[in-house]
Amino acid sequence: MIVLLWCALLAQGAPVRILIDQPLRAVEYQLDRLSNDEIVRIERSDADPKYRPVYVALLTRQGLPSAVRDEALAALVKMDKMSPAQVLFDALARVKPEDESIADKLLAMLYAQPLDALKAMREASVHVLDDATSPVVRRGAYGIIMKADGHSDSARQAAVNHGQMEEAMVAMADTRVDADVFHVLAEGVVLARVAPLRMAALRAIERLPAPLLTGPEVEPVAAVIVDMLKSASSDERTQPALADATQLAERLAATLPDARRAPIARDLRALGVRIVKISTIVEQMAFDVRWFAVEAGSTVQIAVTNADAMPHNILIGAPKSVEAIGTAAMTMTLPSDPSAMAYVPNLPAVLESTPLIKEGETGRLNFTAPKQPGEYVFLCSYPGHWARMYGVMLVVPDLAAWDAHPTVPTDPITNQPFSSSHRAIGSSDQRVISSSDHR
Repeated sequence: MIVLLWCALLAQGAPVRILIDQPLRAVEYQLDRLSNDEIVRIERSDADPKYRPVYVALLTRQGLPSAVRDEALAALVKMDKMSPAQVLFDALARVKPEDESIADKLLAMLYAQPLDALKAMREASVHVLDDATSPVVRRGAYGIIMKADGHSDSARQAAVNHGQMEEAMVAMADTRVDADVFHVLAEGVVLARVAPLRMAALRAIERLPAPLLTGPEVEPVAAVIVDMLKSASSDERTQPALADATQLAERLAATLPDARRAPIARDLRALGVRIVKISTIVEQMAFDVRWFAVEAGSTVQIAVTNADAMPHNILIGAPKSVEAIGTAAMTMTLPSDPSAMAYVPNLPAVLESTPLIKEGETGRLNFTAPKQPGEYVFLCSYPGHWARMYGVMLVVPDLAAWDAHPTVPTDPITNQPFSSSHRAIGSSDQRVISSSDHR
């Protein structure tokens, strides 16, 4: 609904025109200079091949609604007379390595294509591995091979031969063609002889949904992460790779019985950094986390990944300050200085904040938790977002003691206890976590 409204508003603007009858490089230069709002309104027709660069840009541009990508894909299939799977695979070559969000979206669209179409591309994908310089293209090639085979054996052997295990492991996590995908990736963590390969396996495991993180490998993987953190400095533990690994260790420990979970949780707390990972939910204007707990005076990192096309931020506020901060932000305008904190009111209630986070980016907020226990709030202060994008940071005197007897905070808008710590998004990849499952 939000994206449809956005598209409707954009459609009311004047069409954007460029000098389309120019050499390809000149057309691409013009397209690159357009904002997302402008490129959605650009003049185009799928009946005229000269507009092909426009549709390529719409398909591969980060931050556009899924309806725009679907339109672009259909137009390119018509123009190029190729299958959607082949069009999507070819588009991967235009994705920059740092644009992980659009890479993930295109790969998800690719893997969702009919199996016969992917099988028809299998042999060509094998040959791509010899020449492709783009990690995204290699990921796509390994994913096609895995989907076509129904398992990862051949793809993994090819990855060993080509020295491309990182791309293959991420493709394993994305395609999940093996029932024992976590077991295979866990072996990569426990048995890896070099740090880059171990980190690649951990990054792949991070992409797996919670129901797959089970089995005898859970404890050894968590133990490896704890050992990595013990050998790192306090500054290194807040860097993205180790911060994400810490959060994974917490997820893994949460699946264990209390007697086996407690030593891992104790070690993670002793390392002094509480990692909280929050994501936005695509096209729902919502965070996936409703509330979380931290220890008073402890070091905290909140990592917010924006999977949505709209920009978002996150603010930490004093207890019961959601509405005051949100309404104050609605009166603010976007600052001309891109480095300035946008929509962050100058109020005593605002304790911490991030800049606006674009689609595909992760904003990290490092701070010391308040010394005074209480139900502090977090929210997105982009105008109009606060009414849905908010939650509670529960600050407790002793996290270990609270962990043994957890309490549930109150929703600051409804004044009722939260029903769950995470928000369900209607996917088998996400679970609703009960009020006692807070980790």
